[in-house]
Amino acid sequence: NNGPANGTVSVNPDGSVTYTPNDNYVGKDTFTYVVTSGGVSESTAVEVNVTPVNDAPVAKDDIATTQEDTAVTIDVLSNDTDVDGDKLSIQSATVPEAQGKVEIVDGKLVFTPAENFNGDAEITYTVTDGQLTDEAKV
Repeated sequence: NNGPANGTVSVNPDGSVTYTPNDNYVGKDTFTYVVTSGGVSESTAVEVNVTPVNDAPVAKDDIATTQEDTAVTIDVLSNDTDVDGDKLSIQSATVPEAQGKVEIVDGKLVFTPAENFNGDAEITYTVTDGQLTDEAKV
């Protein structure tokens, strides 16, 4: 009868109950339910321990500038986040061959433009927290 503070409880057709925690809630929650049979009611408190799950990192687009025929190092992880505080790393990076090449060096991207290339290059990279990933562009 007393609902949980950090989630919802629903009664299923078979009489069982389903507890659903609020988004990103971790910790203990309690609720009380009442069972009535033959005019007799009994209440019971239930404590639920909600354990954390891994949330995906969030990769954010970056901007970098360099001169023609000059490589540039880009620290793309500096604005990427992980709500769980997991260490982030670059899983992969690509750029169209006509624009140049991109490598992962010491946790950063090194973009080397193709010879005489000028204009906008679009690098796509994937960040990982060791389990889940997200993608952004430079």
